[in-house]
Amino acid sequence: MGFAIVVVGSLNMDLVAQVEKLPETGQTVPGSSFATYPGGKGANQAVAAAKLGGQVIMAGCVGQDAFGKELMDSLADSRVNTQHVRKTDQVTGTALITVAEDGKNTIVVVPGANAITCSRDVDAALQAVRDPGILLLQHEISSETVAYAIKTAKAAGWRVMVNPAPARLITDTLYPLIDFLTPNETEAAMLSGVAITSREQAKQAAKVLLAKGVQNVIITLGEQGALWATKEKQGFVEPVFVQAVDTTAAGDAFSGALAAGLSEEKTLSQALEFASYAAAIAVTRPGAQPALATTSEVEQLMEKRGIKR
Repeated sequence: MGFAIVVVGSLNMDLVAQVEKLPETGQTVPGSSFATYPGGKGANQAVAAAKLGGQVIMAGCVGQDAFGKELMDSLADSRVNTQHVRKTDQVTGTALITVAEDGKNTIVVVPGANAITCSRDVDAALQAVRDPGILLLQHEISSETVAYAIKTAKAAGWRVMVNPAPARLITDTLYPLIDFLTPNETEAAMLSGVAITSREQAKQAAKVLLAKGVQNVIITLGEQGALWATKEKQGFVEPVFVQAVDTTAAGDAFSGALAAGLSEEKTLSQALEFASYAAAIAVTRPGAQPALATTSEVEQLMEKRGIKR
C-alpha cells in the first residue's frame, strides 16, 4: 500500500483569464476566456499525489463559502482525505491567474483562510497516521506553520519534502531537517544566491543548498528538465517535450508525483522520471487540479515514449 502522505498547505480557488500575451505594467489586454478551477499549491499537490495512487491526507483551512465547498469536493473526488481541512470564518483563498497562449502565466495569491493554518492543524494530521510517511509542504501558508511542521514531523520520523514556492527564505536551522527540497530555478536562485540560467549554474546552486544540510536537492528547470543532487552524486532528468497549454500546476504536479513515487518505495531516479512525465501531462491541459494526471495516463505516455516500466 505504501507510506501515507500528509500535505499541509494552501487551498485556493483559481480565477483564470486566457490572453494572447501577458500584459506589461500599465497595459490592458483583452481576454479570450475566463474560468474557475480548484487550486492552491497544497491542494494541487495533494490531488496530484492521490491521482497517482498515494494515500493522502490534506491539512489546511477554507472558508464556509461556495469556493470552500468546491475545493473540498474536488479533493474528495480525487480520494484525498479531507478530515483535517478546517472550515473557518475567513474567506477561502483565491489566486488570480493570467495565462498566455504560450502557456506562461502570472499569478496573484490572496491567502484568505490559508493564513490561519497553524500548529494544531499540523498536529491533528500527523497524529492521524500510525506509521510515519512523507510530509509535503509549500510556502502558501505562514513560515511559522511550515517551520513547526518540519520540526515536528522530522522529530517523529517522517521524511520531509518542501516545495519552496512561492520563493521565500528558509531559516538555516531548518535545512538539515529537510529530506527533499524541490525548488524551480527562480526559487533555487533566491535560496542559494546563485543565478541560474544553465545546468552548470543549477549544479552550483544545488551544492550551496546541500552544504546547508538538505539531504536531496531537486531543481526543476522547465524545458531543461530537472537536476537532482545529493552529497555523493548528482544527475539530470531529461525534459519531456509536449505542447504546453497552461503551466500553472506544473511544479505542483511534479512535487505531488515525486511524493507519490517515493511513498511507493520507488528509487529516487524512478520517482523523478515518473514525476517528469506527470508534470508534462499537466501542462497540456488547462487549469490546476483538472489537469493533473492519473497513474494510467502517466504510464501510457511513458510507454509511448519508449520508457520501460
